Amino acid sequence: MGALSRIQHWCEEASHAKASDVFLNEGAVPRYRLDGRVRVFPDAEPTTREQLEALRDACAGSNGSPSGDLDAHWQTQTGRYRVNVHRHLGSLGASLRIIQTEIPLLESLGLPVPLLESWSRRPHGFILVTGPTGCGKSTTVASMLDRMNTWFEGHVITIEEPIEYLFRSKTSLVTQREIPEDIPSYAAGLRSALRQSPDVIFMGEIRDFDSARIAVQAAETGHLVISTMHTSTVVETMERLANLMPADERRGVLALLASQLVGVLTQKLVAREGGGRHLITEYFQNEGATRDWIQEMDYAALEDFIQSEKSAFAQDFLTDLTKAWREKKISRETALASCPNPKEMERVLRGLS
Repeated sequence: MGALSRIQHWCEEASHAKASDVFLNEGAVPRYRLDGRVRVFPDAEPTTREQLEALRDACAGSNGSPSGDLDAHWQTQTGRYRVNVHRHLGSLGASLRIIQTEIPLLESLGLPVPLLESWSRRPHGFILVTGPTGCGKSTTVASMLDRMNTWFEGHVITIEEPIEYLFRSKTSLVTQREIPEDIPSYAAGLRSALRQSPDVIFMGEIRDFDSARIAVQAAETGHLVISTMHTSTVVETMERLANLMPADERRGVLALLASQLVGVLTQKLVAREGGGRHLITEYFQNEGATRDWIQEMDYAALEDFIQSEKSAFAQDFLTDLTKAWREKKISRETALASCPNPKEMERVLRGLS
């Protein structure tokens, strides 16, 4: 079996096992991540430098860099992968994220479907889906867009690095653009998208002030903009956004953000009792007083609101973890380990025991 064929074989095995990632280090046996845990491929031989160089060369065409760290995508006859090839201690290594191509229904993910449905029907605004790496943000957004594609008569533009889910235009016209093949950056893609008569824009990730500012301005000019961020709570998301802004521009951009933000959904995947993973969510819909708190950077008030509000428009992680524990979907240990405030979680669990 050829060098690249061996890697493809490992990726196929991992995909069949419903794993999320494959890890290859020169001279070490390959591993994969399943349900959050990193495991060794059974009976696999150590990865060779020849295999990793073959992978790097196969991916180099997607960004034109044949050496050093490489962020790219790799497509085979059986799957699509997001690839990072890197050096460590003079050796080569690679991490491959398995891209799931089948778009699941919103109802199958454990999401607050009515809330997301109402957000996606807004004529304009800014929606953020956040969470740590590997928590399913891209899947959530893809499910939202796929649902919109069944009823929305408009133009949807996606700007991604890389494209993960492929959409077929149904009721909507869907245009998908990839970095760096089609556009050089998120900010450049957003500027270009505004000249292409879009109704909805999905930008894969907010990474810097430029992309954040353009996204909010696009919402202000009558577009529905959806994006993601790597943050672990709703309040951390708002703080991170504010910290991206230069001090001399922060006040004006925060005022714009406060008026255009539709809502923030933050999600995590935690261990499910009996195997697999369970999605927990924290979210709020931006309206009324929350607009003032965002503009004033009063994150303590926003956090208190999310924790105390008992409605379909706001929920904290503690509430969702408690619900999952009561329904025996997760263990007590998982609930405690996954809550941003474990002492409060312990108090709640004691009261319910």
